[in-house]
Amino acid sequence: MDERTLRRHLAKLCDAGLIERKSSSNGKRFALRIRKAIVATFGFNIQPLLDKASEILQAADETRVLDDQILTTRKLILNLLFTLREGAHDALSGIEEAEIRRQLRRNVSLADLLITKHKLEQIPIADTVITTELSASNSQNDRHQQNTKKEYLDSVSLNQPSDIEPVMPTTSYPALTPDSSHDLTLEDCLEAATEGIAFAQAPVKNWNDLVQLADTLAPMIGIGRELADHTRRAMGPLPAAISILCLIQQGNQIQKPAAYLRKLTMLAERGLYSLKSLVRKAQRHRFAAVN
Repeated sequence: MDERTLRRHLAKLCDAGLIERKSSSNGKRFALRIRKAIVATFGFNIQPLLDKASEILQAADETRVLDDQILTTRKLILNLLFTLREGAHDALSGIEEAEIRRQLRRNVSLADLLITKHKLEQIPIADTVITTELSASNSQNDRHQQNTKKEYLDSVSLNQPSDIEPVMPTTSYPALTPDSSHDLTLEDCLEAATEGIAFAQAPVKNWNDLVQLADTLAPMIGIGRELADHTRRAMGPLPAAISILCLIQQGNQIQKPAAYLRKLTMLAERGLYSLKSLVRKAQRHRFAAVN
């Protein structure tokens, strides 16, 4: 940082009472010693910072708690919007929903988010939408298995053969992957990519909308056109789009999305990439954040 910026920051710390500054007559910083004993010092003193360490730590803890509450409230509002769209189509107009989603993209206070959440909770929802049944089908027979050995990437698979005939998606895009990823539905992908869906200008109703949304959001996380094109060639347009949206969903866990996507692309070229594993991981990340 340049000298002017450094001086400006030091002045702010002095005004906040975290650093003391004692200037000498010649403007230099030094310690006055008599018989090897320090009798006076000129310059900066950080003792006030140490004295207020407990207050700073307490304020940091309160800020973290507030951030967690804001994140949880945002997730609950997104879930309410999804539920209302399914069970109460006329409850919210398109303008109202767009305004709520615009609010979620901004840095708003917890109080404003709670007001929005309370308003959405007051809207009646059809009883047919609220169900306790688990969604599953004959093709969705995978179960979570905990592995104590940490793998380099959770999306690496050995592509073991399966006797179950995969269900091909009804879309104009190529097959997802040559493994058991064919039974992924649009609902699965939307559930695993709520962070990206929140940026959609219109509801995502089909695979084409999903691909267009991923193409729009890819530059926002540092994925350039060259890498995006390489990923499409290795995986196909649809798996590439789903992968990008899953990376957006796990944004707070992935520091370098572009490098992560490049690694997934290399695995796809070697036939070791499992799209379903990445989607399931994004779903678990979303449920953990909400709960």
